[in-house]
Amino acid sequence: MVDVTGVHFIPVRWCQCEDAEAYPIQLLQAKLFPATFEKPSTTFTFAVLDDFMRDNLECGTTGMNYYSKLRQITSAMFPHLVPDRYHELLRVAWQWRLLKLMKWSGILECTDMHKRGDLALFCATCPQPGINVDPTEDLNHWKYAHTLVMDRNFKAEHMHDRCPADQVRMMDGHGYMVSNSEYQAYLQATPHVTEKSPCNNHRAINQANANRGKLHSTGIGATACMWHGCFYLHSVVDFQKGERQLNMDYSLANALHYNMAGINKELLDFQMSDCNFMKMIRMVNSLSQKLAAMWVATDLAMQAFQMLDEGVSVSQRHSWCNQEETTFNDRIRNASAMDIFEVQMKKAPTVHAVELELLENTSNVGIQLGIGSWLVWGLRLEEASIMLRIDRHHVSAHAPELKRLAIAHRMECLSSEQSAFIADGAVYFGVQHEVGGISPAEHGRDGSMDDPVGISGKCTSDPDELNDSTDGSLTADAADLVGSMSLPLPSNLGINQCIASGLDGIQEIELKLRIGQANDALHGLQLALVDKAVVFRNAVRQAKSYAMKMWAWDMIHTINGAVRKQAAIYKQCRAAMVSLGATEETLSRFQEMQKSHLTVSTAAISQNAHDHRGSQLPWFWSIDMPRDTESNTWMSECRSLIYRSRQRDLLLCKFTGFIGFEPKRYKIAGQKNKNC
Repeated sequence: MVDVTGVHFIPVRWCQCEDAEAYPIQLLQAKLFPATFEKPSTTFTFAVLDDFMRDNLECGTTGMNYYSKLRQITSAMFPHLVPDRYHELLRVAWQWRLLKLMKWSGILECTDMHKRGDLALFCATCPQPGINVDPTEDLNHWKYAHTLVMDRNFKAEHMHDRCPADQVRMMDGHGYMVSNSEYQAYLQATPHVTEKSPCNNHRAINQANANRGKLHSTGIGATACMWHGCFYLHSVVDFQKGERQLNMDYSLANALHYNMAGINKELLDFQMSDCNFMKMIRMVNSLSQKLAAMWVATDLAMQAFQMLDEGVSVSQRHSWCNQEETTFNDRIRNASAMDIFEVQMKKAPTVHAVELELLENTSNVGIQLGIGSWLVWGLRLEEASIMLRIDRHHVSAHAPELKRLAIAHRMECLSSEQSAFIADGAVYFGVQHEVGGISPAEHGRDGSMDDPVGISGKCTSDPDELNDSTDGSLTADAADLVGSMSLPLPSNLGINQCIASGLDGIQEIELKLRIGQANDALHGLQLALVDKAVVFRNAVRQAKSYAMKMWAWDMIHTINGAVRKQAAIYKQCRAAMVSLGATEETLSRFQEMQKSHLTVSTAAISQNAHDHRGSQLPWFWSIDMPRDTESNTWMSECRSLIYRSRQRDLLLCKFTGFIGFEPKRYKIAGQKNKNC
C-alpha cells in the first residue's frame, strides 16, 4: 500500500459474504485505489493520490520525483530496496484525474460524455446564452461580444511514445485538448506553405521551419478569453514543428465553434481545468479591482482628451472628426485608411538630399553653378582623411607590407584628390589656395580635433562587454587626426574672412551640407551600435568554443571601428558648424558627443522591470523628431494624439460598462451550477 507516510506491506482479508462486492470495489470502499482491477496486489490511498495531484499542480513535481520522495520516507538508509511502483503511480494518477473531472462535471459514466469539452470548466463571467444570459436578449450587442487571445508554450514538449498502440486516451476531446483523430486528419488534409522569415532572429518562424524528429510535439497553442484568461474548451492544440498557422487556425476555429450553451493530454486537461477553477474563485476580487481601476482610468483619459481638445480650433476639430468617421467606415475594405492614426514623420535631410535641393534650385543670386557639388566633394575628402588616419593609427611600423602598402596607396590617392579640389577652389574663391596655406586655428576653427568623440583613451560602447583589454581605443590620437593639408572650405577660412570676401552665400550652403553630413554620421552611428548589440546577443554570448568566441570578437572590433569613424566625422562636422556661425537652436539639436552617448545595452529587456522610467536613450536616437511646433509634422502628431486619446476615452467608457455586466453574469452562472 502506497501512502503519504511511505510504502507499506499490509495483509488484506477480503469479505467472503454472498452479497460481498468484488475485490476492487472493496478496496475503493476502504479508500484504496487498486493498481489493477484483475488481481490487485498494489493499492494507493486516496490521500496519496490527492497529495501527488496537489504537488503536481502547485509545485510542478513530476511522478518520478514524488515517488522518490516516498521511497526516502519509507527507508532513508536503503531507499533502493523499496519496491518500484512508479509506473503504477502514473497509471492510477491518470484514472484519478479522470474520476475527479467526471465528479466535478456531474457525469456518472464515460458513456455519458457526448459533447466536446464537457469535462472542462469555462469562464463563468463570459456571456453564455441560457446560462448567465437570457436567450431573448439581443446577442449582437457589443456587451455580449467575446474577445479572444491566442498564445503558445514551447516548453510543453512531448516525446514519441515507445508503444503508441498501447496508449489509451481516456478523455480525448472532452477537455481542453482537441480530439486527436480529428486533429491529425486536419493536419494531413491541410497543405502547409513554408513561410520565409523576414528577420534573421524571428524565433517563431525559425522554430516552425526546424526539424525535430525526436519530439512528438514541440509545444502547445491555446485560445483564451482576453478579459479573464480562461481557456476555451476543446481549443488547445500541440505543435509538430513549432508554431505554424495551420495549428493556431484549428485552435481558433474550435474556440469560435463553441456555442456557449452550456505533456500527457489528460495531465494538460487537468492542469488547465485547475487554472480556470482558480481564476473563477478569485473572479469577484478581480472584477472589483478592475472596476475601480477602470473608473480612475476613465477620469484620467477624459481629462487628457479635454486638455488636447481645448487647444484645437473648431475647423480642425470638425475636419478631424470627419476623417475619423471616414476611416472607421473604410478600414474593413482598406486597411491603409488607418494610417492617419500614425505620426507622419519625415527623416532628417541627408547630404544627398541637400545637394539635390541645391542642384534643383539654381536661382540663387551671386552663387556660381556647381558650388554645391564642389562643397560635397570637399566634405567627402574630409571624411576620407579622417577614416584614413584612424586606419593608419592601427597599422604599426611592424605591420605586414601589404597593409602598409595599402595605406600608402590610399594616402597617395587622397593627396591627389585634395590637390585637384584645391585647384578647383580658385574658380569659386577667385584666389589660389596653396597646400597647407590656411590653418584652421588661425581663422577661428578649432582644428586640434582633441578627440573625435569628446573623450580620450578607450571607450567601450557596452557596460558589460569587458573588452577594455581586447578592444583598442574608439578614437585615434589627437595629433594623428590633424590634417597636413587644409581644404579651402568656408568653415576652414572662418566666418570673418568669408563675410569680408563676400562668400557669405557659400557659407550658408556649406552649413546646410554640414547639417546633412551630421545626420548621415548619426544615422551610421545608430546602425553600428545596433549591430553591436545584435552581435553581442547572438554571437558573443552564445559562442561555445574558443574559435567561435574569437570570430565573434573580431566582428565586435570591426563594428567598433565603424563607431570610431562615424563619431570622428560627427565631431569634425559639429566643429565646422560652430565655425560657420550656426545658431543656438542648431547647436542644441546637434549636441557634443560624449563617452556615455556611445553606451548600448546588450542585455534582454524585461517588460516587468521597474527601472525603465529612469533609463533614457542618448539624444541622437531621437534626431528625427520635429522641434518646430508650427510644422506639419507637429500638427500630424497632435492629430494622432487627439485621435488616440479620443478612442481611449471611448474604449474605457465601453469597458466600464462591459465590466459592470460581468458580476451579474457571474452570480447567475454560480447559482445555475449550484442547482446542478
